[in-house]
Amino acid sequence: MDFLDLKKDFDWVLKVLESSKTSLHLKSSEKLLELFFKKWDFELSEERKIRLGHLFNKSKNKLI
Repeated sequence: MDFLDLKKDFDWVLKVLESSKTSLHLKSSEKLLELFFKKWDFELSEERKIRLGHLFNKSKNKLI
């Protein structure tokens, strides 16, 4: 596993989320998170996916 690439990808997902200004932007960032999970599915445990999803939702809730 290339942990740095995984972290870089997830950081990018969070940056896109944090730059969201409309509900359409938020939906796009949610789709991006889904694609991130698909890309890294073979490397991420279910527990890790849950933690990353929780971190994403926590950041999203700060924007709403």
